[in-house]
Amino acid sequence: MIYIKPSEWVLAGKTPSKYITYLDHETLYLGKPSLCLYSLKEKTIGHGTTFIILDGSSYCNKRIRLSGALKTEMVHKHAGLWIRSENKTSDLFGFDNNYPNSGFGTNSWKDYHITLDIPHNCQTLGLGVELNGSGKVWLNDIKLEIVDNTVPLTYYVIKNV
Repeated sequence: MIYIKPSEWVLAGKTPSKYITYLDHETLYLGKPSLCLYSLKEKTIGHGTTFIILDGSSYCNKRIRLSGALKTEMVHKHAGLWIRSENKTSDLFGFDNNYPNSGFGTNSWKDYHITLDIPHNCQTLGLGVELNGSGKVWLNDIKLEIVDNTVPLTYYVIKNV
């Protein structure tokens, strides 16, 4: 299992200029600061994401689970975890987010997870938290781990590899 440092994350999305991400030292979970992503305007169209790219080679032919705790405030569309697997030419093999079971409105901390199989030729994993529309989402206690095949999948396959 790996734990991912918030300082390694970047901001992107369809409309990243409408969002801010930072390490929030006042909103704690299990005594630790949280990664926060929020919209700059009350009514925002588009989405922002804060994410990290990891070397996927050590996860080839494995089932992995991304888990984390999310807290939301005034989320008008949805906020949630996402993960994708790609090869070196950025061909997308798998993608999942926890929409429609994602954060909406204002909610206290809740645990979420995503599970998918990684193909033999995966080069990179992208994973993060997305905010669609306006609001605020906090992420904490994020983990990526290899799990056995008895853990159910939560994703759909993009292409046959």
